[in-house]
Amino acid sequence: MDWFIEYKWLHIFGVCGMVGTTLCNGLLHRYALVAKSSDERRVVLNLVMHLNRLVMAPSFFLLIISGGLMTYHLKISTYPLWLSLSMVMTAVLVIAFIIGYVLEHKLLELAIKSEPDIKYQRLFWQTAPVGISATILSAIVIYLMISKVG
Repeated sequence: MDWFIEYKWLHIFGVCGMVGTTLCNGLLHRYALVAKSSDERRVVLNLVMHLNRLVMAPSFFLLIISGGLMTYHLKISTYPLWLSLSMVMTAVLVIAFIIGYVLEHKLLELAIKSEPDIKYQRLFWQTAPVGISATILSAIVIYLMISKVG
């Protein structure tokens, strides 16, 4: 059972990286939205993109690998509802991450081109539901994993 504890810690680190980056991205996007210049906005959005590549993406990888290893070693024949829901929601989160990454790249391109604030704000408000939904979905998955309800 030592393997389980090791995988569990890897899983917890993955959750921390994913949730921490999600919350940081939200705060950084707020700063980018109220930035006084395209240069400020560009710097903040570059940081968001770096966080996504260096922390968020590896965190998802760690979550999926460690979760898969735990379920494989437990040899569960049928997954309980809480685990099945968590797996589906994690897949949705990965898709949301990919969509969000593309949209954030478009925001960065607008900042680099020094496009008018109105264009940036319009795209930002189209992008915001993805981040908000991902944050809520992350909280639900964490709840399911901790409480094993469902």
